[in-house]
Amino acid sequence: MDKKKNGLVILGLLAVIAIIAGVSFLLPKSQPAPTVTVTDPGGVVTTVAPESTDVPDRATDAPEAEISGLQTDTPRAWLLITVDHTTYAPYPLTKTGDYTINQKKKEAQNVIHVTEDSIQMASSTCDNQLCVTEGVVTLENKASRVLGNYIICLPNGVTLELLNEEEYAALQQGQR
Repeated sequence: MDKKKNGLVILGLLAVIAIIAGVSFLLPKSQPAPTVTVTDPGGVVTTVAPESTDVPDRATDAPEAEISGLQTDTPRAWLLITVDHTTYAPYPLTKTGDYTINQKKKEAQNVIHVTEDSIQMASSTCDNQLCVTEGVVTLENKASRVLGNYIICLPNGVTLELLNEEEYAALQQGQR
């Protein structure tokens, strides 16, 4: 019974990945990076730029640390945000609060509730609200969720990923 359930979960995850890959393939890729503003839990509003091929070291990169305004402790988790094929530098999760992503061109908004070890899509302007019903991703439950450490809002083109220390280190070293 457990093997059958595990097989169905894996099959479902593979189906979701295939759908996302198919949709990504169909979307135009030559568009400029979207204008995205992020309001972090400290109330800092920033227009974020796409990350470069090198992920910044937040401990030494002052401009990136200013974006979050949260760099007080060594984080256990990071939030990686992708909007319309553009990935932004990971945000360290060191404080409970909300990030708000505004896309002016689409008139879209996503609000992400974060804690020091979890992410959740608190609200979205998308029609289907599936991203909101995906629930909370924590460092403890991400291995058992159908979408793993991801929350996806297909209508708004927003993907959230919760990274642990090892995944963040691999991203910094270009191993992902």
